[in-house]
Amino acid sequence: MHRINLLPPDEKRRVNVLEILVSIVFISFIGMVIMLYAYNYYQVQILNAELSGLQAEYKSLEPVVREVEEIQDRKEALEKRLVFREIFHPRFSWAEFLKELGFLVPEGLRFNQLSVDRQGRLSLDGETSDHHMVSAFMDELEESSYFRQVVLEHSTSTWRNGDRLTRFSLRMEVIREDVQEVVF
Repeated sequence: MHRINLLPPDEKRRVNVLEILVSIVFISFIGMVIMLYAYNYYQVQILNAELSGLQAEYKSLEPVVREVEEIQDRKEALEKRLVFREIFHPRFSWAEFLKELGFLVPEGLRFNQLSVDRQGRLSLDGETSDHHMVSAFMDELEESSYFRQVVLEHSTSTWRNGDRLTRFSLRMEVIREDVQEVVF
């Protein structure tokens, strides 16, 4: 195949390598800009979808967040009340209570079990060699500022090694200022 150029020689167009090279670079640049735009557009779409999901999750968590904030506010108010109460109403001291109980116990009387229920009732199980000590101990408890309504639930006497042994069980109310604050 032969090429025939019918243009006159002075009008023949010369191929300029520089023009071709600039055209290729320009077209490549435009292609890269289009690809970069498409990539960024795709990334924006992904982030928008993620944002929509997070916004929906945030809306679903708003009631829980409000509830937590309300609970924190109530907690702070209760802490303030507790501090106020402890300043103006000293807390019941179990150490002082047990110390007072120790002063009231006559010599020769010992405890096997001591327990306090949630209503502030104290149960004492013990034993002594003299059953009169039990009634004297009950009188001492009634006179104390820590106890009231002292009741003998039961008493039994047995012999052990030739000695009389009286086992007893007492129940009484513990008097204290802050029944609600003490945790058993």
